[in-house]
Amino acid sequence: MKYYVLIATFICIVLNSCNTFGVNFVTPKEQDLIIGITTKQILLNKLKKPIKSSKDLRNGQMVESLYYYYAIGQGAITSTYSSKAFTAFFKNDTLIGYIFNSSFKEESTDFDETKVEKIVKGKSSQEDVLASFGKPSGKTLYPVTEEDKTQEGDYNFYYVFEDISTKGEKLIVFTFGSNNIVKNIVFSVENMEQNKNKQETKRKGDTY
Repeated sequence: MKYYVLIATFICIVLNSCNTFGVNFVTPKEQDLIIGITTKQILLNKLKKPIKSSKDLRNGQMVESLYYYYAIGQGAITSTYSSKAFTAFFKNDTLIGYIFNSSFKEESTDFDETKVEKIVKGKSSQEDVLASFGKPSGKTLYPVTEEDKTQEGDYNFYYVFEDISTKGEKLIVFTFGSNNIVKNIVFSVENMEQNKNKQETKRKGDTY
């Protein structure tokens, strides 16, 4: 399973050699991320140069991706970091998706992953997902998908949270058909703290 999630690196943590990594950027507002309308140039004007860019085929179509990442630690030598990352996907220079992830308190993308069992593939709707999880931190249109059995009109909601201090990550991706019913669910939780104890949770199944 390929996860088109955000760039993450732990170089600073491993080496304890720096207090920041990446380049700080202005977190884009929802009104700046209009899929099918926002252009690459408009986003570049707001966010400036990305830390990385790439072009690759997604479901046989060329997609360009821009990556932004920033992490900062507390103190000169630290194992406690806050980070944020943003990826934007473009087709023909027009936005077709984005994924945002932050552990900064004022804009955290943390979510309650235990509610995933409330969502039933083939039955639950977009409204059910929003009621359980709130606004997603990412949205993508076809051809940016997490599985092969997708088609034009399908789209994804992303809920992503990373804690680089513990190398923890949790991810839920809901794929919807053009009828707004959930077609697939990708779910994983790894190295997240449970009940304030740093206990590793094993990666759970890719799909439901």
